[in-house]
Amino acid sequence: MSKFWFLLFLCLPMCAHMKQSKEVSVNIGSDATLVLKQPKDILPEIQLVQVLSFQFKDKSNSSQVVLSSKDNKLTIVALMPFGGEAFRVEYADGVISSKAMPMVESRFDLKFALGDIIMVYANNEALQSWVSPGVEIIDTEKTRVVRYKSEDIVHISYDKTDRFAAVVNYEHLLRQYKINIQPISQSKP
Repeated sequence: MSKFWFLLFLCLPMCAHMKQSKEVSVNIGSDATLVLKQPKDILPEIQLVQVLSFQFKDKSNSSQVVLSSKDNKLTIVALMPFGGEAFRVEYADGVISSKAMPMVESRFDLKFALGDIIMVYANNEALQSWVSPGVEIIDTEKTRVVRYKSEDIVHISYDKTDRFAAVVNYEHLLRQYKINIQPISQSKP
């Protein structure tokens, strides 16, 4: 009988470790991070179809993007003009997965897209609890500023108080890119 208790004692820490969910984080600038919670805690179940225009220095591009939060899975898909996927980012079960056309993949880390979307749409109270120490989220009805150690890193403006229906202008000051989001449609999946 004592062997049973000895083996149980040895196995308990391993079993506890297997049940722990790993913490996933996305860098949002400098040493600032955003710890990702379960997708259902990030966004309500929703599907947004948008036109996203991206500008980095002197280069710009536009794409239709589908953002979906359903069944505890967050998915971002950017479509190419001929209908194929330029890239896809998915977050579920504590894992971020992504795939992209080679020309897209080499230009930026697709995890940034996930962090950007969360900073645009997550509610302030939740977002504030997910960021690393030193990050401050400053919200008004139609703006959001993300600040790290007293330095602005992200500026976001909305043309409406309903952020899911708003035209969004997003500027990442440290990474020097801008995103304009034009809503096309919104539905519950």
